Amino acid sequence: MNWDLMSNAFLAYIPHGHCYFWNSELISLHAISDTLIAIAYFSIPCTLGYFVYERKDLPYPWIFALFGVFIVSCGTTHILEVWTLWHPNYWLSGSVKALTALVSLFTAIELFPIVPQALALNSPAELEVANQSLKREIEERHQVEVELKQSQQLLDNAFEFALIGSALVSLEGLWIKVNPALCEILGYSRTELLETNFRDITYSEDLEADQQYINQLISGEISSCQLEKRYVHKQGHIIWARLSVVLGRNSQGQPLNFIVQIDDISRLKQAEQDLNLLIEQLYTAVNERTAELGEVNKQLQISKANYQDLYESAPDMYVSVDAQTSKVLQCNQTLCDVLGFSKSEIVDRSILDVYHPDCLPQVEVTFQTFVQTGEVHDAQLQLQRKDGSKLEVSLNARAVRDENGIIQYSRSSWRDITERKRLETQLQRVNEELEQRIQGRTEELLVANQSLRKSQEQLEFSLAASGDGWWDWRVQTGEIYWSPLFYRMLGYENGELPPSFETWERLVHPEDLPRVESILEAHFQDSSIPYEYDYRVRIKSGGWKWIANFGRVVERDEQGHPLRMAGMHHDISDRKQAEAEKLQAEKLRQELKLLEQILDDVLAGYWDWDIPNHHEYLSPGFKRMLGYQDHDLPNTPESRQSLIFPEDLPMMLSCLDNHIQSGGDTPFYHEGRYRHNDGSTLWVISSGQVIEWDKDGHPIRMIGCHVDLSDRIRAEEQSKQYAAQLEASNRELEAFAYSVSHDLRAPLRAIDGFSRALLEDYEDLFDAEAQDYFGRIRKNVAQMSQLIDDLLNLSRVSRSKIRYTDINLSNLAQEIVEQLQIAEPERQVETQIKQGVSVYADATLMRVVLTNLLQNAWKFTCRHSTAHIEFGVKDDKDNQTYFIQDNGAGFDMAYAQKLFGVFQRLHSTQDFPGTGIGLASVQRAIHRHGGTVWAEADIEQGATFYFTIPSKFSSI
Repeated sequence: MNWDLMSNAFLAYIPHGHCYFWNSELISLHAISDTLIAIAYFSIPCTLGYFVYERKDLPYPWIFALFGVFIVSCGTTHILEVWTLWHPNYWLSGSVKALTALVSLFTAIELFPIVPQALALNSPAELEVANQSLKREIEERHQVEVELKQSQQLLDNAFEFALIGSALVSLEGLWIKVNPALCEILGYSRTELLETNFRDITYSEDLEADQQYINQLISGEISSCQLEKRYVHKQGHIIWARLSVVLGRNSQGQPLNFIVQIDDISRLKQAEQDLNLLIEQLYTAVNERTAELGEVNKQLQISKANYQDLYESAPDMYVSVDAQTSKVLQCNQTLCDVLGFSKSEIVDRSILDVYHPDCLPQVEVTFQTFVQTGEVHDAQLQLQRKDGSKLEVSLNARAVRDENGIIQYSRSSWRDITERKRLETQLQRVNEELEQRIQGRTEELLVANQSLRKSQEQLEFSLAASGDGWWDWRVQTGEIYWSPLFYRMLGYENGELPPSFETWERLVHPEDLPRVESILEAHFQDSSIPYEYDYRVRIKSGGWKWIANFGRVVERDEQGHPLRMAGMHHDISDRKQAEAEKLQAEKLRQELKLLEQILDDVLAGYWDWDIPNHHEYLSPGFKRMLGYQDHDLPNTPESRQSLIFPEDLPMMLSCLDNHIQSGGDTPFYHEGRYRHNDGSTLWVISSGQVIEWDKDGHPIRMIGCHVDLSDRIRAEEQSKQYAAQLEASNRELEAFAYSVSHDLRAPLRAIDGFSRALLEDYEDLFDAEAQDYFGRIRKNVAQMSQLIDDLLNLSRVSRSKIRYTDINLSNLAQEIVEQLQIAEPERQVETQIKQGVSVYADATLMRVVLTNLLQNAWKFTCRHSTAHIEFGVKDDKDNQTYFIQDNGAGFDMAYAQKLFGVFQRLHSTQDFPGTGIGLASVQRAIHRHGGTVWAEADIEQGATFYFTIPSKFSSI
């Protein structure tokens, strides 16, 4: 058979790789294994030749040469096994195998005669002793290797899966080895870190301190160290970390490298910063509020003094009387001056002793009215001066009650109405005389008018002396007479304002006018309803003045319509201002109380320590947090310190001492355990600041707050337990998957091997039907093996740790399509891949997604002469939606809910091969990224598979 005949024969066969379905992993396994075997085979003759050359006295040297030819032939067969994976040169492979068979047979024949001679070379006892010794050495070496591997594996696992960052760093500062936790803390990949020096990512201000520690470790001054420092994250922000560093040395004591553990404490530092900021804000707020309170108190003192002056020098007589004992509690100087007594003679004296004995029955009636209604208006009574003379007064009184509504004392005012009584009597007498003599006695009327005018002047003088203005209103005409004092009260000159009702309405405050008019109308209808009220009037300067108005209808017509009204105005602006200031002070007190309550609720308790007086205020919130009522714990430093665990108290006192010794520059911050009233343990953050120092620098006052960390500590401990349980479950699942894979593959390999052996050894005995059965057996074995591989891949997708990185999906899709095209070069498929599509995700999982979706699109378009596959992306408002579209077989949307289930298929394996696991792997990979996947299709119109990755991870 010549070479041309062999070359033509090659064209009738397919490469051996088709038998492996061009599975890259399986082909690589066979190619690498056969190559390594061939290399081993080729190296053996070289070793034997060297051995024969060195051992000149070796018997039968030609048998070693024969063995060398035999081994080289075997190695050549393995080289051709690799060659036929891609090139179907099976004749050449068979020829080499035939040559190998001849050499093997010849070697076996030649070996038989020299076996007896070889047996005589050494005794069995000697060989047994040597063999046992060698076996023991091998077993001991094997045991040592196993123990070393186990120890190394434990160390590698502890390093790789540590919850905090771990690293090996060279003496020059290069990262030698890093674990995933450290990569996650710093934001760099393992490759990026191993290419950098730790100084490159250390905050510049911390480099000097780092170098000092390094020098001390290398010089042997210290064997290890702990420090806090700052790193610069890959994204540019600062990370606070706590480092534990140990210097590793060799057996001669020479330094090798640094072993470093790095714990991210950025959140703790941020919490400290936030707490310090809160304390600073609290300190500022307290100082500002203290200053405001001081100013308000100063204004209150001024107002109090003004009010006292006004009270003492008021034209009316003021007195406060105890409702139970009827004794005088307080009076103003005006009362003492009018009655001729000193204050000591009036205060603590029965109020009945001040009234004239003739008036006591009327006083009793007035007192009963006061008890029933709580007030008295214009009760006309008589007082007795010290010299025994009578004084006509008008009494107005109002009750002051306690929280239960019981009258405690009265606030009363007496107004001297002696002159008014005299004028009223005289006016009445004149009116009577006028009524009797009105006809025919004009001269007497003139005399009476003169007397009336004189009386009016006296009345105005009296009112002027009391500081009140008076008015007289002709209701029907609208004309009003205002006394000069009323004009002056409003800042006008006498007669400067038009005296009319319309003018008065324009002066009244718009908010008070409806109420005033309502009172006026009620008085018009019923004179018993008093026409008395307080209201605001605009003065000439544009401001407002509070006026107390008293009046009544003094003349009506025959039908009862009012004709004339008269009354008085009294300036009460000072009184209103005092009431407003009192209201403002009360409001301020309520605000302070609310602020205290807010601080107590928000901070879970705060404290205020008066250091010189050894008094520490503990807020109710702090006591409630520890299970105590407000009265259960004394407000002393010992009370709080007694609740701290004895193991944590020294650290707290040390933090306090550092804060005081530094003059407040070192923050007071302590995290420790407190004992609850029920015996349980609370984790509490305590932070504070000295806010007052004496002139010698000794602390006077310190304030602080508490925050309950117990829930956070318990949550962290529970999270650690969950993480450990999850890790154990994953390891058990991985072991189970490996065991199942191994146990299932063993019988499958046996079935496939025996089936192939039967076909190769007894092919002539089987008819076409039997050979078809064997073909089906091997096909189902291959399908079962593929199913096991898919299940293992699905398990890995669910359990593998996600490592986020930037992935170019366009390049990945192009790579997968090119692999599919190489596997089936005869297919004509039009592909359209959008360029520049990238995502921030796990590279392995995204390869699983695109591989399965593109393989499905490739598979389900195989029956279409013009196949089309497209990969692209759609921009939505929140996320980007990626899609893979084909024009293949499609499916019925009624069964779309079954697409992503394990072993769920919408087409038969005869139409389209597969295991029904690929789409389940796709769904799990997408869900692990927090995304979604779905499909749309029509039968024989193709299908489109969509998936999303959260927008914070993806970009174009």
